[in-house]
Amino acid sequence: MVRCVVDSLRRHKSEGVNPANSGRMEQVRPFILVVVLVAGCSSPQREMETAALRDSATDCIRREAIAVAPEPVDLETASVAVTARCRGELWAEEKAFVNRYAGYRAYASEKYQAVRDARFQQAADAVALARTSRSASN
Repeated sequence: MVRCVVDSLRRHKSEGVNPANSGRMEQVRPFILVVVLVAGCSSPQREMETAALRDSATDCIRREAIAVAPEPVDLETASVAVTARCRGELWAEEKAFVNRYAGYRAYASEKYQAVRDARFQQAADAVALARTSRSASN
């Protein structure tokens, strides 16, 4: 439908017709407004699902950091291992995040890169904490 609207606008522009004065555009305008308003809406259920996915990813990072911590590798490698083990949870979180930005994936990609970086740092912190706790108990 959006493509139809864009094509219609282009056609009107090339024909020299002002789309604002066109009867057909008067019918399409309310629809465009509704689509824009609905695209930005977020339901309480979506927020709960996003929170559940976020919590699931956080739990996975904590759990896998404890499992990876004893391995004799540097912190960055251990962090990569944790994020690799949690790729399903992290992918689901990313998908839910990106789906909130209908039609403009580049913006979502830029924003989610910051989330990815934060998750990687969270994995590094969790591994470091697990290693510290383990060495303190020995």
